Amino acid sequence: WLTNWEDKVIIGGLAILLMTGFLVEGLRIQISEIDLHPNWSVWSPIGFVVAKGFSAVDTNDLIVLHRSFWWFHMIAALTWISLLGFTKLNHLIGAPVNAFLKSTESSGKLSVIHNIEEQDNFGVSQLEHFTMKQLFELDVCVSCGRCTDSCPADIAGQPLSPMHLIQDLKGYAKGVGERK
Repeated sequence: WLTNWEDKVIIGGLAILLMTGFLVEGLRIQISEIDLHPNWSVWSPIGFVVAKGFSAVDTNDLIVLHRSFWWFHMIAALTWISLLGFTKLNHLIGAPVNAFLKSTESSGKLSVIHNIEEQDNFGVSQLEHFTMKQLFELDVCVSCGRCTDSCPADIAGQPLSPMHLIQDLKGYAKGVGERK
């Protein structure tokens, strides 16, 4: 299920945020709402249960715990947000941008090649032949495998995996970028 370190960090980070969020909420409810606004506190059911678990703790200790866990939660949240640029979570930003930049031309339409006799190459044979949009699309790919699942060659049992092709191109482009 969690196949690599990136997936584990993303899911683990979300779990930490969830647990510390409920803990901070429960501590806040125990400090400020259980006695003053008992009808309001039940509207956060998990926080309310957590608050009840801290009913025997002194208020000053609760304030220190709340402040400490609040800071931990904020640092964890900002750290998790920073993963957007370094993991497959960049898809959350890149996918809407890619959709916005999508061509309005019909899919599969071939472009006219002017002066065809004078062309040195056709299509893409080097990284420099890709457009900026195509390079961006390489970066947006998150290896979900849906392209391979619907590829006629893969369905026919042929050794073509569009996902692996895109990931290999993405790795190659990244390597070229790091060398420059």
